[in-house]
Amino acid sequence: PAKTAGRKGAGPRMMPNMVIGKIGFGTTGLLALSGEGERQRLLGAALDAGITHFDTAPYYGYGEAEKILGRFIKGMRSRVTVTTKFGIRPPRLAGGGSVAGAVKRLVRHLAPLRKLLADQAGKMVQRGAFGAADAEESLEASLRALQTDHIDIYLLHEAGPGDTSDELLAFLEKKTEEGVIGRFGTGSEFARVAEIAATRPGFAGVLQFENSAT
Repeated sequence: PAKTAGRKGAGPRMMPNMVIGKIGFGTTGLLALSGEGERQRLLGAALDAGITHFDTAPYYGYGEAEKILGRFIKGMRSRVTVTTKFGIRPPRLAGGGSVAGAVKRLVRHLAPLRKLLADQAGKMVQRGAFGAADAEESLEASLRALQTDHIDIYLLHEAGPGDTSDELLAFLEKKTEEGVIGRFGTGSEFARVAEIAATRPGFAGVLQFENSAT
């Protein structure tokens, strides 16, 4: 699936020489592919087709999409740009195990249960994690998963104006000044990003919304 990131004027937060392609590759469906080799080949095909921007999130692929993308971009970080997000935490099993692993093991033998398992995992997701501490924890985890030292675009995931705060803005601005984040903004449905742009412009440096390719 392709996505575009709507961008406002460059402003002081733009990383030097950062150019975002007009078409990006969304990684939300990577776990639907049967194995690591097939996933890496698909990402490689996107790059070969001229797509150099990849969109991911901790929530995608039951928390595995960032790791898959991280393995792909290792050694070619300067050739690609990456958007990731925070605010929706992936489901975890008791003891900290990955839901993705459990789902893959079960689905391998019980394919008809795929939808049921996915629905149950969805109920275990934690939404609304938009505190400054949440953002910091998620950022550090994303950097590890993506095997990188910076995120080109960092978005509040499915947020509205009520999820924003001055403390969060200060944290994001600090990380931008440090070069850990290139730009930050909000990725949500159009009505919510429009409201954020109107009422909390500090969080509207980048606006990503559904059907943005049209």
